[in-house]
Amino acid sequence: MATCSLCPKGFAGWNWAPLLLLVLSSGSASAAQTEVIPALELRQEYTDNFFYSPKGKIDTFITRVTPWIRGAASNERLSGALAAKLSLLHYSADSIKDDLEQVYEGNGAFRLTPRLNFSGSAGYRREASPDREIEVSGQALNVTSRHQNYGAGAQYQISELTLGSLRYGNEQIGYSDHRRYSDVATHNASAAVSHDADRWLPLLKLRGAASYSRSDYITTQTEVENYQLTVGASRRLHELWSVSADAGGRYTRSGFQGARQEVSHGNGLVLKASLVYGGELLKGSLAYSRDLNTGSGQFGSAVERDAVNLSLNRRLSYELFAVLGAGYYLSRADRNQFGSQPVDDTSWRGSLSLRYLFNRNFTADAGYDYFRLNSAGPGNTAYRNKVFIQMTAQTSFFE
Repeated sequence: MATCSLCPKGFAGWNWAPLLLLVLSSGSASAAQTEVIPALELRQEYTDNFFYSPKGKIDTFITRVTPWIRGAASNERLSGALAAKLSLLHYSADSIKDDLEQVYEGNGAFRLTPRLNFSGSAGYRREASPDREIEVSGQALNVTSRHQNYGAGAQYQISELTLGSLRYGNEQIGYSDHRRYSDVATHNASAAVSHDADRWLPLLKLRGAASYSRSDYITTQTEVENYQLTVGASRRLHELWSVSADAGGRYTRSGFQGARQEVSHGNGLVLKASLVYGGELLKGSLAYSRDLNTGSGQFGSAVERDAVNLSLNRRLSYELFAVLGAGYYLSRADRNQFGSQPVDDTSWRGSLSLRYLFNRNFTADAGYDYFRLNSAGPGNTAYRNKVFIQMTAQTSFFE
């Protein structure tokens, strides 16, 4: 039985959900809503470049056995959710790389008054799969990492149409290889306000946010402080279409060890935009973002990243679905901009899969995934092709 490092001593990860349900149900038995979902996933993969190497590619079969459980409960004033997942990985080409991934997450919210809400979250992840961050950052990680994150926030209904919020978060990431990756600790705080502008334009919502973050890269002795201000809007254009956009700027201060202790200052644009379609048979989204990424120790410093992501889900029949995904990522940093070393990485990904629903408890997935990474310098292009098949069984209690 797995034990969560974030829980008090003696608490087991698999006992979280029943405990949460007991607490919430006792608070208001007549109004409580509870659900517990246990599941088991069996997945077989084949990849032709396990280490994402430009030369000397190694292919392997990967067997993944993943039991997980998720619980959620709520009553009139309190809500929460807990999840625990274990994933046993076996590699046919190199059993020394076999590993056990672990994920434990929890969040909760408390409504103190009709206008004031408090929320909190915590999580721990131990991950070893090299492709775990590809859809987020377009980067492959060939090391084991441990993530801990904590957060707390508050929301206040300023008026019938205006909502204000405050948020603080802390994340710590440790890597098994300190020669290529730097441990990093990040603190961030933000304040935001949103306003329902329906009286000016139907279905229009406006928002603004200010944030501050500080990331300390332990191995490379780099410190990055970032101040950011954005304004944005979202609107449902049609019952099937919605659009969202945010724009603003950032000021960044970086301190790092070069020939001597260096300090750099700079600013840049922050952009986010998305278009979402939600039809009966077809659902999809297209998103673009440009921001400073400070949450990974792969480069030993921050990088400025542009990302474009496309997702499409088409219902072919009552039981059969097709899922298409694609992404483009550009990660850049000049020498002595955020750290002593320059970064210039470009990556692409694409995937196509089919999902078949036997019933509400059993599903099957099969698909193909492509990834390409170009790093600065000749001969630094890596390709990876992957095919997979997966079976999932789940059930639910207390619905």
